[in-house]
Amino acid sequence: MNCVFPDDNRITVDDNMLIAPGVHIYTVFHPGSANEKLNKSVNENFPFAVSKTTTVSIGNNVWINGGSIIFPCVTIGAGSIVTQSSF
Repeated sequence: MNCVFPDDNRITVDDNMLIAPGVHIYTVFHPGSANEKLNKSVNENFPFAVSKTTTVSIGNNVWINGGSIIFPCVTIGAGSIVTQSSF
């Protein structure tokens, strides 16, 4: 419930994974360099943001706690527990 998985690239999920409500898994990111971040090739006066994609891989027996955000290029190993914050 209320999960977001923009699948602009591959999200690989192995067996026995639990996903709580409100989890976001992202495969899209913007380059870190200011020169790479904006593209002016179409219109010099109206640059647009450049997006790139990469994969996310989640192993066996993983639990992703509610509200967690998984960022691009992340691999979560088997048996892991992902939490949004520590208490």
